[in-house]
Amino acid sequence: MRIIANEIWTTATCTSWATSRLASSSACQRQGIGTVPGILAGVLIFGVINYGLTFIGVSPNWQLIIKGLIIFDAVAFDIRKYLARK
Repeated sequence: MRIIANEIWTTATCTSWATSRLASSSACQRQGIGTVPGILAGVLIFGVINYGLTFIGVSPNWQLIIKGLIIFDAVAFDIRKYLARK
């Protein structure tokens, strides 16, 4: 299997753009509490995850599934934390 650098760059760029858009907009939804350092940390973490998954050869479809599960778990954890404080 040959991996072309341009395909990796295009996949990484599009996914990173979508991830950063999601991270920045999710802090604004429903009066959520979001900070600039938190958003930057989330985008950085997802960038590293995206690069790592691409580097080890994971299919772009599986990358989206894995990152979706990470987001789902993070939201579930945040809701649980919020309900425990309330």
